[in-house]
Amino acid sequence: MRRYQIPVNRGDVVGRKLILAGFDNRVRIYDVHSETGIQKIHVFVGHVMNIYNMMVIDDGIFTTYSYDGTIRWWNIQVKACFSFFNVPF
Repeated sequence: MRRYQIPVNRGDVVGRKLILAGFDNRVRIYDVHSETGIQKIHVFVGHVMNIYNMMVIDDGIFTTYSYDGTIRWWNIQVKACFSFFNVPF
């Protein structure tokens, strides 16, 4: 089994899901089970610079703010960014 070490900037737990925003511009969603452990569900890609902040809106929607100057809205069920806008620094 290959393991990667990616520095994590932000993280949150919603129900049985672990959401991690990394310094590699990606957000990873894991499903946490007491019997089987942690299983990766999806990797969200969209930002071109490090993610500065993340906020979970509910168990299916979260937002990320990146040094690329964008805020992105993500849908966990659809596994996609459904909206984004530029924010001046």
